[in-house]
Amino acid sequence: MCVKIVKMQASGNDYIYLDRTGERSAPLVALSADWIKRACDRHFGIGADGVVVITQEDGYRMYMYNADGSVGRICGNALRSIAYLLDVRHRVAFPLTINTDAGKVHVDRVVDHGKTRYSVEMGVAKLIGIVDRESLYPFYMVDVGNRHAVCLADAGMLSSVTDRARIVGGYDGLNVETYQMIGKQTLSMQVCEYGTGRTLACGSGACAVAYAACSIGICTYGLPINMRMEGGVVDVICHKDGTVRLIGDAHIVFEGEYVD
Repeated sequence: MCVKIVKMQASGNDYIYLDRTGERSAPLVALSADWIKRACDRHFGIGADGVVVITQEDGYRMYMYNADGSVGRICGNALRSIAYLLDVRHRVAFPLTINTDAGKVHVDRVVDHGKTRYSVEMGVAKLIGIVDRESLYPFYMVDVGNRHAVCLADAGMLSSVTDRARIVGGYDGLNVETYQMIGKQTLSMQVCEYGTGRTLACGSGACAVAYAACSIGICTYGLPINMRMEGGVVDVICHKDGTVRLIGDAHIVFEGEYVD
């Protein structure tokens, strides 16, 4: 099987992209879990946090798969990468709409001091519960199209996000984030993603952390929150009605043909 691919990363969150836009025949969407696992393997394959297929169905459509072959609903970093690819390769007009398994997402192109970034309207975040409520560091459960368990932690706990993830049942349907405040409207975070494990960044996770921080009064609604992840930095703006916006850049790493 020979497939044309583009490897892209946004804040170190890297995916293999299959650009099926403009194809008249049925798009290659239903990839096998085994193929995805092999392609994402960092020693024997291309290496990636997952696979994303871009198609044109009622506008643009994103299909996302985690590194273990499971289906993902939405990914803020992947949406920025798609926007970048459509911008530089297809010269699309902005703002544009991208359909996901979590609904329609609106993306705009932002140029500030000569630097191009992409602003993603991530939908409405919802605080859906609190786990380990009696603990000094409870988990705030936040839905941003996918589910996150967000935990404020001290500096020592920040580096053990995988250990913290086990408290809420491992990665079974949940992304897990730990974070700490390092300045006014500035947070540092780490993440374990469902279906992939520890990653350098998570766009929806950054939104979940920012929304949780606003909900408990650590950060302020309506103002940009600088989210510092291991792979890079994004800005998140949360509003009291739950709407969340993610802003950051994206880059092409390489492109070619993958023969499996």
